[in-house]
Amino acid sequence: MKEENYIAFENYISKSLSDEEVLAFEEKLSSDSEFKKDFETYKELTEFLEYSYDEEKAAKEFEANLKTISNNYFEKQEHQVQPLKKSRTFKISQLAIAATVVVLLGLFIFNRFSAPGYEDYSEHGVISLSVRGNVEDVVIKAQNAFNEKNYKDAEVHFSEILKTYSDNEEVKLYKAISQIEQDKFEEAEAILKQIASGKSAYKSEALWYAALSKLKQKDNKACIELLKSLSEDTIHYEKAQKLIDKLD
Repeated sequence: MKEENYIAFENYISKSLSDEEVLAFEEKLSSDSEFKKDFETYKELTEFLEYSYDEEKAAKEFEANLKTISNNYFEKQEHQVQPLKKSRTFKISQLAIAATVVVLLGLFIFNRFSAPGYEDYSEHGVISLSVRGNVEDVVIKAQNAFNEKNYKDAEVHFSEILKTYSDNEEVKLYKAISQIEQDKFEEAEAILKQIASGKSAYKSEALWYAALSKLKQKDNKACIELLKSLSEDTIHYEKAQKLIDKLD
């Protein structure tokens, strides 16, 4: 693969070419079979970066395909006789392809085999509390602190709200999440256990975060048990099943 082709492929895929350059590139694809074959090889490799590995079978098939593509390419290059004046170009392009293959295979292994962590699931979203009354100022402070990921201050404000509205399950839930973020696991889990044992709309959320608390502590067995207790009609059910598969 020529060095200039490698650069042209990347510019074409990233849509960095002008309209005239795109036309010229596509014309060359139609007329130059070797150029087209090199482009397909390059595209196969770079598309890996956007590939989803949720399906294990698809991941294994892609891994095998990637290895075949890279092996075939290097076997072909080893048997080709390169003119002396092009040897530098050949070495540069071969190193570029080698680097691409190594990076892509490394990313595959990392994504495929790295253990899931709390950070992979701790997207809490922007909150807007439904509490009204004489604590509105504190509610605004609590929301802002939580949404800005200032969990220490958020916990303080949630506690202040609960002095007036001690039965508010929504506030309790977000206080527990703030505590998990600060590694106050025992306090958080006590609150979540109380919510999960009730019949409020936050029961499944409490179970989910109780599982995430265990995940953050790397207690996979306890995490799996809690995930299994989520019913099929909850919004976290599918994520829970995938997480169970990764932890088993």
